Amino acid sequence: MLPIFIILLLAEPVKVKTPRGDVVVNVSGKEKDVSIKDVKNSILDRLEEIEKLLPKPGTEMTHMRRKRLINLLEQIAGLVEFIPSEGVISIGDTLKKKETVIEGMDDASFRKLVERLNQEEFSEDKLKILEVAASHNYFYVYQVCKVLEGFTDGEDRLKALRLLWPVVVDRENGFKILSLFEFEDEKSQAEKILKED
Repeated sequence: MLPIFIILLLAEPVKVKTPRGDVVVNVSGKEKDVSIKDVKNSILDRLEEIEKLLPKPGTEMTHMRRKRLINLLEQIAGLVEFIPSEGVISIGDTLKKKETVIEGMDDASFRKLVERLNQEEFSEDKLKILEVAASHNYFYVYQVCKVLEGFTDGEDRLKALRLLWPVVVDRENGFKILSLFEFEDEKSQAEKILKED
């Protein structure tokens, strides 16, 4: 946190008019004139901070975090005003470089997770393990199905689905999950979860 504080001390406060009103934004640059690179770096700094503020899957966002996130988004909107509206930017090569493929949990690690879940007698304990696993891993739909099969109660399956769905990499296969829910009410709740972003 100290490096961010130092950057803010060296930053130049700039007042920017946006559609939502005036926003004061600190932009760090070596000169009075702010370059596009300075604006880009300031936006990236704020995006990094936003990423740290986002709650983990299955946890709620606090009021203070929400306020801070809104403030950061408003600052980014203000910084965007610095970017020239005319001109051409070549993004083809940039997109190719930044394209990353997110993989689900590898089979060996997933087997260990399932073994660990099977050792637990109570659903509460299984859900705690899942919460930790979901905060550090991505999953495929077939893995989610396997995990859900380990829960006998429909409500517990829904809780597990809520934890895992945000970190599923092949969402186009999500329809396979619905067959694991016996009752219409549970199935419709599962459908709602699957429609969430």
